[in-house]
Amino acid sequence: MYVYHVVTDRPMYVGQKIIFDETHHSGVYQRVQEKLDIVNDIYANPSRYNADELEHHTSVALRELALEEVRRKKYPQYPSRMSCLYVSKTYEEAENWGKFFAQIGRPTYCIVKLEVKGNCFTGDATKCFDGRIDKKENLRLAEIYWENKADISNERPIYEMLVDGHITVVEIVKEINANIPVAKDKLNETDFIKGIKQEEIDFPKRFASYEEKEYGILFYMADNKDSYDGNHACIYPDKITDLGAVLDDITEFYQKLGIKASIYHPFEKDYFKNNLETLKAHGYTYTAEDEHRVMLLTAENNIVTPKRLDIRVLNEWDERVATDILIPSGEPWEIEVTKKRTEQDGTYLFVGYLDGKAVVYSDIHKSEHGNTRFDYIVTAKEYRGKGYASELLSFMVKYCKENEFPMCWQWAGPSEHICYRAGFREAFTMEAGFASKT
Repeated sequence: MYVYHVVTDRPMYVGQKIIFDETHHSGVYQRVQEKLDIVNDIYANPSRYNADELEHHTSVALRELALEEVRRKKYPQYPSRMSCLYVSKTYEEAENWGKFFAQIGRPTYCIVKLEVKGNCFTGDATKCFDGRIDKKENLRLAEIYWENKADISNERPIYEMLVDGHITVVEIVKEINANIPVAKDKLNETDFIKGIKQEEIDFPKRFASYEEKEYGILFYMADNKDSYDGNHACIYPDKITDLGAVLDDITEFYQKLGIKASIYHPFEKDYFKNNLETLKAHGYTYTAEDEHRVMLLTAENNIVTPKRLDIRVLNEWDERVATDILIPSGEPWEIEVTKKRTEQDGTYLFVGYLDGKAVVYSDIHKSEHGNTRFDYIVTAKEYRGKGYASELLSFMVKYCKENEFPMCWQWAGPSEHICYRAGFREAFTMEAGFASKT
């Protein structure tokens, strides 16, 4: 069997041999293994967990373990999703992926032709799912994925081809050589990636007060001290010569306001890790997180839902967002944050109503940095699981495309499967974490 593969991140060469089998795994396998303890605890003590708040890689582990269990029992002839290579059946399909990877700034070397002596499975990525805290439900959804019956919901499939076994690179079909690293571990960032990073740095300015320093920005909300986004420091490593002095200045600033000092990780790899001793010496603890994954709107919107909502695009606050959604959902601190964002130029508030009641909302910001930031979608508790978030997101995507908004993006999160169907694709990551005063 011959297939095509877009080579990204590290080069391949003609004659290269690749093996995926029971003992040769992909990176997914390692990430899942790291989550085994928490997966076991979730299944043993489900009442301790909220499915809507599961960390992304934990949710992925719940899904992939269920998929692997069902595959082993009923579909052993198919490749394991944790020991496989994702490929394209045709050169044209691979070429489209190559253009996409190059556009988003991912190091893209070439398209290769592969000879595969192993197993193959062509599935529908729309049948992937977020992991649940109920194991039986995960296994049921895994069965649907591997069974791979035609979808009667009229939702357009997104095909993914998995291969395993002995794989040989037989030909470099096309050289691309886009965004190749100019130095070890350093990617050649495109302008739009830099713009997205700057938009994220400036994001709190839309709803929080702030004081600019030579070394960074200190955000604060004296009337909303529970807001994480509204109360933190953002620092510029290249402008800091004495980190200890900066930490002391940040501490003093927030102490006067009665706010616990915290610093979000700057966009410089390993900055906090390399300065752990200084952080500790000045009373700060660093908490590392998984890298934050950025999704770009680069594909077609494949969401198909009935039109049940009265969706409105607002440029002013509607109090029903607070009374119907945020307060009943136990998120009162988000009210002032969202309200202040709505008052800013370039912000569009999307609200879905049923019989005059607000049931779901989100907002976007058309940035001066040449991109459009999508915020998370929030659905009223009693209306969750009914597809209203999908209906709203589909509307938002269509609105942005019709009005030619610049590159749309958002953070990957619990609703990643919905975002994928709407046309968002993971493009790059930004290091995450924060340091807080102990």
